[in-house]
Amino acid sequence: MKKISAMLLAVCMLFGVSACGKTDDTQAENRTGYIVVAEDGLHFDAVEIVTQDDTERIKELGLEQMRDYPNGFAIINEEKQEEVLPFADDVQIQFVDTALEFIDVSEKDGNRVYQTNKIEEFLKHRGDFNDIPLTEQKVPYIIMVKDGKVVKIIEELQYTM
Repeated sequence: MKKISAMLLAVCMLFGVSACGKTDDTQAENRTGYIVVAEDGLHFDAVEIVTQDDTERIKELGLEQMRDYPNGFAIINEEKQEEVLPFADDVQIQFVDTALEFIDVSEKDGNRVYQTNKIEEFLKHRGDFNDIPLTEQKVPYIIMVKDGKVVKIIEELQYTM
């Protein structure tokens, strides 16, 4: 048994770990954009986030730091195209529970990141922001799409402020 395990490990190292047992996250396509949760799925409008480190793209777009990206990033939404993506049955959602509605911060050592698979909890967290039309959304989310379905939604705190 040890020989088989050692041989499998050697094969994985030889061909690369990615060829031996990909996780769902590595098979999913990461996308960033504005979202609205609806009964028919996730309404999504892709955006580009340009960070201050991307000097070529900043120059290409003619961005100025104090005007266009004072927080270290700019959100570019040139196309403004909406698409509706269905949710996977086991969609995972991760957000920062700033209002402490879902976590007890004393038990989490101050970590306010909350993970759930309940869309209702995410809607409660989003509150009135989910009622804002997609064309007027200002906070981007990272979504992971696999086989045409949303498998994960991630809220990054840096983009919510």
